[in-house]
Amino acid sequence: MNPREDNRKYHDGRDEMNLADFPISALQRQQPSDADGRKRDRLEFEATRYDPVTHQRVLQRVTLTSSSRDGLPTPADEHVILALLYVAKHSHNFADATVYFAPSQMFDVMGWAPNGRSYTRLRDVLRRLKSLTIRYENAWWDAAGRGYEEEVATGVISAYKIARQVSGPRTANTTPLSWATWTQQFHQSLLNGNIKRLDLDLFFRLKTPTAQRMYRFLDKRFYNTDSVAMDLIEFACGHVGLTESDNVAILKRRLAPAVAELEEIGFLARLDPAERYQKVKAGVWRVLFRRGTPPPPPSTARGEGARQPPAAREGLTPL
Repeated sequence: MNPREDNRKYHDGRDEMNLADFPISALQRQQPSDADGRKRDRLEFEATRYDPVTHQRVLQRVTLTSSSRDGLPTPADEHVILALLYVAKHSHNFADATVYFAPSQMFDVMGWAPNGRSYTRLRDVLRRLKSLTIRYENAWWDAAGRGYEEEVATGVISAYKIARQVSGPRTANTTPLSWATWTQQFHQSLLNGNIKRLDLDLFFRLKTPTAQRMYRFLDKRFYNTDSVAMDLIEFACGHVGLTESDNVAILKRRLAPAVAELEEIGFLARLDPAERYQKVKAGVWRVLFRRGTPPPPPSTARGEGARQPPAAREGLTPL
């Protein structure tokens, strides 16, 4: 049995809303590479959103760029961000842009083995996150201004230090020697309350990056509704990160194990394929998700209270 099933000490996690909406990594666990075997340094995700002013759908694009030496983030990079958000929330409630941590603390949150391999893995993730630039076009929600920014280029980590690994327990009442500093734009989003609760125990129990990505996106979209319906390609490729955008059959097949896993834990209601996937016209399909009935969470509170009144939250526009 997974130890997380009996230990829910990390259920009270946090997710930044822009990161919940669009991926900032490739779905595969290994570094994506081009036809020549070189690490890829660019990745794009596209979707649309409803503009209540023009009453039309507006293109959203998120572009990831990095150095070919460091490569693009993998799902492990997003795990590290979620672990840092957990530490930041429970250390100083995001008041400081710098998050102090011990590598062993991060490993415990993510369920990584406390060994040298995990230390090297964490170091490599921090290198990639430091190198990463994310360009949001009509896709970055400004919680303070209550609107989408036309274009924002930012990152997540502006600087970091990972202390040399040492053996033995850490001395009590001392500040961890490792730290990571959020970029100004990302930290401001946290201060503006553009965050939501995320059950990290449940998240890290999910077996595949696809299921984890779907859980984060749909958990956000289920905030004020019990069902989410949208264009299949936009969901699978724009918000989850699959790449077979020209083959609906492959998209359905690749989503199937993740859908089944989320149904199994009660996060999603079970639907027949004919109800889940609905053909609109040639080449255009919609996908439907209904909220399931999982076991009751430790707290019924969904957001950060006064920090994020519903009217200020992003993403609460028609799909």
